[in-house]
Amino acid sequence: MKKFVIGMIIACGIVIGADTTISHALEPNSLANRMNGGFLWTTSNLTENDLKMGVNVSALPEGPQAYEDITKINISSACLPIVIEEADVEFVTVTDTTIVNNVPENTQNTINVSGGVLYFRDGVSNDKDFNNGIGFTQFMFNGTHKMGLESGYVHIQVPYGTELDYSADILSGSVLLDVVSKNVEINGAGIDDITIKQGGNKLEINSLGADIEVGGAFNYVEVTGMGNDVYLVVDSDTKKVSLAGMGMSNYIEIEDSTAYNISIDGMGGSINDNYSGYKSNSAMQSVKYGNSGTNIEIAGMGISVTLDDWR
Repeated sequence: MKKFVIGMIIACGIVIGADTTISHALEPNSLANRMNGGFLWTTSNLTENDLKMGVNVSALPEGPQAYEDITKINISSACLPIVIEEADVEFVTVTDTTIVNNVPENTQNTINVSGGVLYFRDGVSNDKDFNNGIGFTQFMFNGTHKMGLESGYVHIQVPYGTELDYSADILSGSVLLDVVSKNVEINGAGIDDITIKQGGNKLEINSLGADIEVGGAFNYVEVTGMGNDVYLVVDSDTKKVSLAGMGMSNYIEIEDSTAYNISIDGMGGSINDNYSGYKSNSAMQSVKYGNSGTNIEIAGMGISVTLDDWR
């Protein structure tokens, strides 16, 4: 997924003459690697008659399942809403109630645990015939045969106070994360909402067109994308915030008495710093001020930034 997101940004940069290339490594088994060809394959192992409505794709049709000794949760999903939150449970507990339209009847989500990592894979990204069929894009985005959620969601409950690592490759849908975390990585193209209610160590988000709301402070934050609306909070423990992309609107709340410094390198953006009083709407931006505290780095085209007091 990250390959797709960054590829879209690079492609747009080439079209408008940008000279900056952003590159990230992909996990070998990520949704992007397993589905990237699906945007190109057109051989027909499947026909339209193979697609069914109201398919129960749940990985856990018998009900919630608890998993012990989990240190990380890794998710790949094409269109499912993902909710991860703290709860009064003894172990990580998963409930999957998802029903999907326009997929093969035998499509099923899967859950596997290996080396302390819980892997959730939706049925579409698992289905070799589907991904090698008429073409993933045809079913995901085309009119009558558009694949999509009918009802349900994936609900993962984590014991209160348990700090885990999280990673997610999401093509569409939404992510709600309401847990104290260690490191969080979310990659999405076409994802609707990314909501993170609590903080942690490191947060990395790569996305196109998402509404991103981060209500808890992280030590390190990196957001890369295009067309995102981003809301972040920064406190005295935040070491660095990095925002890069195109057409992004960013709102950053800064805790009282938190020192920070700003570095902006971009084109066609604006900055409105209600904390320090600095404002600029220059078409060409090369701005630096402040000399201590949290490093806030912004790079790209058409990026607007507002900094305000912690509410």
